[in-house]
Amino acid sequence: MKRLLFFLLSPAIAPAQIEQWPPNPVGFRAYPGEVQVNVLPPAKKTDAIKYDLNRIILPASLAFVSGASWGIHETCVNWPDRIPPSWNEYFWDNRVSWENKWKRGEDGQLIQPLTPRFFGSNTFLVATTDAKHLFASVHRWGMLGTGVSIGIGQKRPWWHYAADAGISALAYGIGFQTAVFAFKL
Repeated sequence: MKRLLFFLLSPAIAPAQIEQWPPNPVGFRAYPGEVQVNVLPPAKKTDAIKYDLNRIILPASLAFVSGASWGIHETCVNWPDRIPPSWNEYFWDNRVSWENKWKRGEDGQLIQPLTPRFFGSNTFLVATTDAKHLFASVHRWGMLGTGVSIGIGQKRPWWHYAADAGISALAYGIGFQTAVFAFKL
C-alpha cells in the first residue's frame, strides 16, 4: 500500500520531464531504450490574471437593485406611514394590501373562507398583488442573479471571487440604505 501511495504521489513530489532517445540537447547521454529524467525549473508566473473591474459591474448592479428592493419591502412592512399618501394604499400599505390576493363579495367584504382572487394570486403570482411581495421577489431574483454572475466566466484566483462578493455586499447595503432613507424624507 505504501508503494502504491508513493507511486501515485511521486509526480506531485518531484515534477520531472521524461524523455526517450534521442537525448536532450543539454548533453546528458542516454542509450537506446533507456529513460532519461530531467528536473525542470519552476515555471515563471508571467501571465498572472489581474482583477478586472468590468466584471463586477453586473453583480454589483444586481446587488444594488436587490438591496434597494429589500429596503422598499421593509418600508412597506415596518414603516408604512412613510409611504406618500398620494400612492395607492391598497398596493403599498402592507396593513391592507394583503387583501388583494382574495376575492371580495358584492358588498366589498372578503369572501369567507378566503378564496383566491385569480389563479395563482396566493401562490406563484403573489408578486402581482402588492408592493411587499413584488419587491421581495425582485430582491430574491436580484440575489440569485448576483450569485450566478459572480460565478460565471474564466477560472480565477479565489481572492477575485472574494473581492466580487465583498463589492456586491457593499452595493447591496448601499442600495438598502438608499431605499430606506428615501422614504424617511
